[in-house]
Amino acid sequence: MKCFALFGLIFVSCAQFKNIELNLNNRKVVIQSDIKNGHKLIQSYLDEVQFFFQSENNLQFLKKLKKINISHKNCRSDQYACTFRNSYPETIFLNGNFFNLGRLERISTLIHELHHLNKETNHKSCVIDGEPNECDDSLDSPYGSEMKFIEYIKMTKKFPTNEVRKLLIRIKKHMI
Repeated sequence: MKCFALFGLIFVSCAQFKNIELNLNNRKVVIQSDIKNGHKLIQSYLDEVQFFFQSENNLQFLKKLKKINISHKNCRSDQYACTFRNSYPETIFLNGNFFNLGRLERISTLIHELHHLNKETNHKSCVIDGEPNECDDSLDSPYGSEMKFIEYIKMTKKFPTNEVRKLLIRIKKHMI
């Protein structure tokens, strides 16, 4: 049983974690999951992430990642994933609702969070569809990395056009 708290908040997860090691760019990445079968799909997503970063000649983005933690208790409830760069500099946290996303959005979300792990980035406040939100103003940003990923996906034609278009519309809303 593993219990932890982040930033002294009442944010505690006491769950039985299952640890699985995956290979990413000739390195081991530990997948911790307290969600049944949460670790099983991650390998295919990481393979796509690796292909994208290879195409960008940017494999150093993968070097910092050593752990992916999957739990219903991770991040804010409105987030699919998050990083805590100062406290956990090598870990991406995935919420249980991450698995409610489509496959393409899951991969895009991992790319977004990898950018956070590698560069100190703060989103800017913005309004999307009348609601407060977070945006970026550069392609050298988490949402910018997602934009580059979508352009890469459009060229490879690995995903249905309507799924790519839908994700591109969502990401463009976060670019100012």
